[in-house]
Amino acid sequence: MPRRLYLAGDSIDIGALRSKDLTFAEFAVKWFEDYVRPNNKYSEQLSKKYILSSSLLPFFGRKPVGQIKGHDIERYKAQQVQEGYTNKTITNRLKQVLAHRI
Repeated sequence: MPRRLYLAGDSIDIGALRSKDLTFAEFAVKWFEDYVRPNNKYSEQLSKKYILSSSLLPFFGRKPVGQIKGHDIERYKAQQVQEGYTNKTITNRLKQVLAHRI
């Protein structure tokens, strides 16, 4: 079964993206323009943009999407806990923008 990136309930097969070696930052821009803008109300767009820019892009931005593994998600979560965020906040951020499954 191919690895998929599950974003806001929809899935995108990242197999095709892997060949282009898109970084998470490049993928986030494409995802935001191609999925978020046409499918989310303005307030949801702002929320997702904030989560991306303040939390996810600083951590995952340079990493190729095809190389993001479960361990990377766990490292992100651990860093967020150290910064004082609750598990619920961290989970909500990941669910709203990025949930990784292998």
